[in-house]
Parts: sequence; structure tokens; C-alpha cells
Amino acid sequence: MDLILAIIVFLIILVSTLLLWEQARNRGEQISEKRDINTQARFALQSLTQTPGNPASWDKAEFFNASQLGLTSIPFVLEESKLYSFSIWNSSFYDNYKKILGLQGYDFALFIYPYDYTLQRFSTTSNFYIGKNSSATINEKVRLERTLSMNKTYQQLVLVVWK
Repeated sequence: MDLILAIIVFLIILVSTLLLWEQARNRGEQISEKRDINTQARFALQSLTQTPGNPASWDKAEFFNASQLGLTSIPFVLEESKLYSFSIWNSSFYDNYKKILGLQGYDFALFIYPYDYTLQRFSTTSNFYIGKNSSATINEKVRLERTLSMNKTYQQLVLVVWK
């Protein structure tokens, strides 16, 4: 009888250990995936907000030919013409945008919100929207924000990246 009880207790401990191990492994994979998305999103945001892109005048070309995307001429000062080009070419070159920004395997959306000096906060309505609509059911989503200037007013750039 004692042997049967010992075997049952041993099996319960073994099964519990296996279940906890699997749960810890899954959580580790989730953390790793979130870290990867975060890293890629930060690199993309840095390129967009701190570089003019390559070529620097990619927004003036008759066709999309950029090897690096940047929305500034001076770091943290948005160029409206680049935002317009980025927005206009969005539907045709979205997959190219992802590749150039290092976001292959992810989707993204970029929003620009103007600062409302009357309300002393950023508007809740964006001036620019580039990318895809994200689903409310997405598990792994990263949202990064930067305050920049454009036309001597503050703008909030929000980059959302998800898998």
C-alpha cells in the first residue's frame, strides 16, 4: 500500500514538474518574441526619425527607390514632403517599407499627431496614417512614441509593430 501511495505521489510531482516546465518554456518564448519585436521597432523608429534616408531625396523620385527610409533632414525634425510620399506610396510599397525598415515578418502602423496648444496636449486625431490597421486581438504588439517637430510645431510620431 505504501509503495502504491509513493508511486502516485511521485507521478503527481512528475506531471506537475512537466506542466510547469512547459509553461515556463512558453513564457520564455513569448518574452523572447516581444524583445525581438521591440528591438526591430526601435531600429525602424531610429531610421525614420533620425536619418534622411538613402538616397536623401527619396521622396522626390518618380518611383520608389529608397534603400533606407528616413522622414527627416535634421534628426527629430520631420519633413512634410517625406511624410506625404511615405503616405501616398503606402498601399503600393508597404511590403518594401517593411523590408527596408527591418520589419520583415511583422506588420506596422505609423501615426503622426499634432500638438494642440489650446488643450496643451497632443491631438487624438492623426494627421498622417501609414501602414496597416491592427486587429484588437493581437497578442504581441509594441508601441513606441517620439516627440518631433514639423513646421515649427510639435508632432507625436507613434509607431506600432505587431506580429
